[in-house]
Amino acid sequence: MNKNKVKSLVKKYKKGIIAIGLIIAIGGGIILIKLNGNSTSELNSIGDYVRTVSLEKSSIYDSIAVNGKIESAEVTSVTSALAEKIKTVNVKVGDLVKKGDIIAVLDDTSIKKEIENKKQEISSERQRLKSSYDKAVNSLNTAKSNKAISLAEQDKLVGIAKQNLDSANNELETYKESFQSEESKYNTMLGAIREKKEAYDKSVSTRDNLYNIWINAGGKTDSKEYEEYKKSQEDLTLKEAELEQAKGLYDYDRITESYNSAFEKYNGKLTSKQNAQNEYDSAVSTRAKTINSDDSEIATLNENIKEIDTQIQKLDKNDELKALEEKLTKTVLKAESDGKITELKATVGSMTEGVIATIQSMDKLIITVNIPEYDITKVTVGMKAKISSDSLADKIEGELVRISPTASQAENNSGFSADIAVSNSKGLFIGAKAKAEIIISSKENVFVVPLDAVSGEGEESKISIKNETGEFKEVKVTTGMKNDYYIEVSGDQLKEGVEVKANINLEEMDINNMEPVINGGF
Repeated sequence: MNKNKVKSLVKKYKKGIIAIGLIIAIGGGIILIKLNGNSTSELNSIGDYVRTVSLEKSSIYDSIAVNGKIESAEVTSVTSALAEKIKTVNVKVGDLVKKGDIIAVLDDTSIKKEIENKKQEISSERQRLKSSYDKAVNSLNTAKSNKAISLAEQDKLVGIAKQNLDSANNELETYKESFQSEESKYNTMLGAIREKKEAYDKSVSTRDNLYNIWINAGGKTDSKEYEEYKKSQEDLTLKEAELEQAKGLYDYDRITESYNSAFEKYNGKLTSKQNAQNEYDSAVSTRAKTINSDDSEIATLNENIKEIDTQIQKLDKNDELKALEEKLTKTVLKAESDGKITELKATVGSMTEGVIATIQSMDKLIITVNIPEYDITKVTVGMKAKISSDSLADKIEGELVRISPTASQAENNSGFSADIAVSNSKGLFIGAKAKAEIIISSKENVFVVPLDAVSGEGEESKISIKNETGEFKEVKVTTGMKNDYYIEVSGDQLKEGVEVKANINLEEMDINNMEPVINGGF
């Protein structure tokens, strides 16, 4: 309130005021004026009276004032994609609901019928698969039993073949010594007659060669070649006689016969051993093939059993049945959040279509505001705010949580839309108007005075404080942060409780017999 308003107020009540108190609020200070006199008293000059404030440590902040509307920060919709009739509606507009509360129930008759049909279909398929599973298990057990029998038979055949092989080996090894003895005798005998045998063989070769020469020369008996041939024949006869004599001396015929008999017998045993070895190898190979065949059959049956079991397991997690059961749960429409029903489109008997109900949280509120373009560079998300509304006794705290990245194109509402979250929603109502001061900056625990209490600027800034004698004297101060109403001051002579002249000029007011009582503060 400026001094012109004060003068107007005083003039209005200049007459007819008897023994009442006039309270005038000016800026951050209060003048309590006691009016004395009777009904004929008139208000006289108050030019000698001033408004003061008492210095106290306080806070000061710079802010942007915005207006807005209270809205819910959490709005959820109860919807249904099912084309079913509504069977029951459990709420009405204005009801408070909790998350999970049933809003409406749809007719589930057709869905339950589909579920029953699907379960019967699954049951039939389960019985078929169970029968196939049991058959496969029986076949597997039979295959395992057959494998055991076959394995025993093959092991027996391999065992017999191994015995035969071992017997042939033993016979061969046992006879080997006798054969080697005969062989040694035979070789010794051959060694003894070797010289005679070599001479005989050489004589045979010579005779055969000379015979060929004689024949090639014409074969005449009176030729030189014939004479040479006759001499070689005579020499051969001599060498043959010498060889026969040596054979007789070393018992050649008997030793040779004995050796040949031993050699034939040894070869027979060697052949028997080789045949036994072949039979053993064949038995081992047959056993391996038989086992592999049995194992392959068992593995195939195991895979069949696993596949059937997998199909049975899938029946327990049948996607179609799962979808139908999930569809059934969606016939019960529930609230997805706490809040108040602000819109309801459901009526019993009607078909579901889109949004059934709208729920707005009453605990999570925001103030939607518009920040002017000239102030947008001053604000950032996270700044604190002070919120007031006609329904609130005191201001409450808030926080700037959203600023639109683009300006509004509306002619009557240019600027940037923003949301201020409310810390305590008690006493606020959705749709009501509210005001907010977005705190740009602030200082705590500093001295602040009204702007008009400071004279001068910069280093010449001064305020008037009351001394012990009741007089005002000017002192220099250092000014700091200020807003539209107050300014921060500091100085050596400032202390709490000091009265500071607010510098309101009241000399035009003319009030008699006034007794002022001054209180200062913010």
